[in-house]
Parts: sequence; structure tokens; C-alpha cells
Amino acid sequence: MRDVSCNLGATADNVAAVNQPTNTDFLTTQITDDLDGADMYSVLAVLATACNFNPVIVLKYPPNYYFKGLGILDESENLSRRLANANLTGTCEPNALDRLQIIDKYYAAKFAKLATMLDGLKNGDGSTMLDSTAAVWFNHFSDGLAANTNNLPIIQAGGCGGAFKTGWTVNVEDGSPNLTQGNSEAQCGAGGNGIVNALSQQTGTDPGVANAPINKYFYNLMNAIGVKGDSQGFPLKGGTAEVSAFGYSDLTTDFCGGLGAVAGARIHDPGEFTSLKPSS
Repeated sequence: MRDVSCNLGATADNVAAVNQPTNTDFLTTQITDDLDGADMYSVLAVLATACNFNPVIVLKYPPNYYFKGLGILDESENLSRRLANANLTGTCEPNALDRLQIIDKYYAAKFAKLATMLDGLKNGDGSTMLDSTAAVWFNHFSDGLAANTNNLPIIQAGGCGGAFKTGWTVNVEDGSPNLTQGNSEAQCGAGGNGIVNALSQQTGTDPGVANAPINKYFYNLMNAIGVKGDSQGFPLKGGTAEVSAFGYSDLTTDFCGGLGAVAGARIHDPGEFTSLKPSS
């Protein structure tokens, strides 16, 4: 395991370097020619995976961050609203969408690096660690200004031991080959009016489409790693059934007003996304 650690870059000097003062920011600061601060956290996640230390590992990037190393001096959360402040209305911050693309490209590069690390470790049967895992990337919201989750793109690398089909783009809404296009550039993109108004929800996808519940994807993930459910399908330690329910609802309108505000809120459509499984 020491050799694996060194090959990945998890040396004592590299780990210590992550915590050193920097003129840029901790995430984008280069630790080696090939690894930056964010990659070092991925390295630790890969080592934990290789040791089977924990079946679930979460790498959460900070929601309010100054990516100085990317040449971005505005806080990322503010940019998600196309503003230079925390307001919900105002004049579009110049080039806000361009800077969001820079941040997204950085996230994509970090995810690709993580997948590459996992793919570089061999299992005893000749498969790779990536084949045995599901490395998943998704954002907090599908659109930071509308602050909703419908039409949220999810990228997964790895089949988790054959539980998922790989090499596919899957529309879990209705199975059609055409993905629903969002409206994120409606207010501050070309042709927009240059005014930010989060209250109008204009930048979000119409709530009548692309709102397949993320709960169902969680069922796929939990079943893939061996979580079991109770007689109703809810995860339960010592359960014997497949997981087919999670949370208090899987319908967007049930969340209006918070927990308990909508009578009859429940899991309306239990079960996995079968379209993600190899046999479909």
C-alpha cells in the first residue's frame, strides 16, 4: 500500500504542502507537476477506496469560494447568481457566465483526474478499481440562480461491479434520445435583458419537464453497494429487501412549504431507474 500511496502522490511532503499558505487558493495551488490541492483530496479518497475503508466517500467542493488560481476574483456562489453579491436581483455581472464555465471546466478536470486514478489501480481479477466503483459528479443545483434541481445533469464513471451500464448518455425522464435543454443563459446570456431576477425562475427548466426524482438514482447506488431495505423499501440496517424508497417524497410539488406543508407527501414512484442497469 505504501507503493500505491507514493505512486498516487500521497507522500508526507505533498500532504503537508496542501496546508501551506498560498497566494492563490488551496484548491488550485499546484503541489506537484500533476497534482493540485483538490487532487490531493481525491488521492486520499482513492486510497480509502483501495483499502475498502468506507463504501461511501463524499468529496464536496466549497460552495462559497474564490478560485484565484483560475483568475476568478468573485465568489463562486455569487457568480452562480450572475452577480458580484449575494442578492437575488440586480444587473448581470459582466462575463459571469464565462467565469462559471471556467469553474465548471475545472470541476470536470478534477473529476476526470479522480476517474483516471481509480482506473489505474488493478483488482486481482484484472479489472480496475474504477470498474468496481461508481464515481459520481453532480452539482448542488441544476441552475444556481433558479436554485432548482430539475434537469440536473449527473455524470458517473464506473459500473460498480456491473450494476450500471457504462458508456451511455441516459435520459431518465422519458427515455427519449433528446435531452431537455435548460434556460441558464436566459437573463445574462446573448439576447438577454442584462437583469438578474431569481424570483422569476426564468433561468430554470420548466418544472413540468426534466424533473425525474434523484431519489430513484440513489436507490440504484444503494442497491449496487449492498444496502438493504425494510418491507416498504426504505434503507434499514439488517433489512432484507431491495431499496426502493428514500426520503419523505420524490415529487417536486411535495416540497413546497417544507416538511409537513403538503398533505399526502410520500414516495409516489418507488424503485430504481431500470434504464441505468446493464440489462435495459
